[in-house]
Amino acid sequence: DDRVLSLALDNTVKTWDLDGGHLLASVHTPEEVSLETLARLADGRLLTGVRDGALQLWSPDSDKIAPWGTEPSAADWRSPASLWREHTQTQAATPAVSSDLIPILAAATLADGRIATASPRGDIDLWSPSGAWLTALSGHDRAVRALLTLPGGRLASASDDRTLRIWDLERGIALATLRGHEGWIRALALLPDGRIASASDDSTIRIWDPAGLRRPAALRGHEGWIRALAITGDGHLISGSSDRTLRVWDPGRGRCIATLYGNAAFTCLAAEGSRVVAGDAAHDLWFLDWSRVEIS
Repeated sequence: DDRVLSLALDNTVKTWDLDGGHLLASVHTPEEVSLETLARLADGRLLTGVRDGALQLWSPDSDKIAPWGTEPSAADWRSPASLWREHTQTQAATPAVSSDLIPILAAATLADGRIATASPRGDIDLWSPSGAWLTALSGHDRAVRALLTLPGGRLASASDDRTLRIWDLERGIALATLRGHEGWIRALALLPDGRIASASDDSTIRIWDPAGLRRPAALRGHEGWIRALAITGDGHLISGSSDRTLRVWDPGRGRCIATLYGNAAFTCLAAEGSRVVAGDAAHDLWFLDWSRVEIS
């Protein structure tokens, strides 16, 4: 639809009108909670992961109470969620939380409704839609900071160990380990042709064959770490960096076709068709119509 969600250090999840940049709704979590990641479930509900290890679930379209993650199969450190009423902006339900908690650094919704979450341990946990812990994917030896759902029942993960892994979710095994970055990998995006773009603290973007059969192409131009990637409706790649620029790339030719300058490091991106929203370290959101950008 024509809305975009943002997650901020002020512990709010805000809903914005993508056309006019107007704030539509804001949900605030307690001050002691530090929000880390945001994912949208297939049924429209929103899942937020926080630094203390909790998962919060809320619905932008309903005020029904539906506690999540309270089933006995969840391991001891895995905490349940809080459900929020969108209309009243109040917390609707909060099950008990374990004291042994690990931060949630990334989350992704899978095609079958399951949820994947990642933490500093390097493992990736899979959950049922009702909140029951299912299994863990092990292989990374440092924190996993980005997850990407792929076609064919696969999942991509990016880690501080400087690798990408492609997982077969049905068998719970890694199909490929992709190496090439020289820094922590912070963001992933899926190109229309099935290739994967990854962004790193080494100031490069790499374009990968998911099977790992071809050497990755390296896109260079940024002068700082890259924390955000997005794909436009026409298949162009947008990247956001600490060098205070957004770059637009033609992934087929491997070249930058436009550079946009901001006032602070860009930390997050979202794209819908030709419209792009970028968030920066100065707590500003930038709304961009890509179709009006002059390309080189």
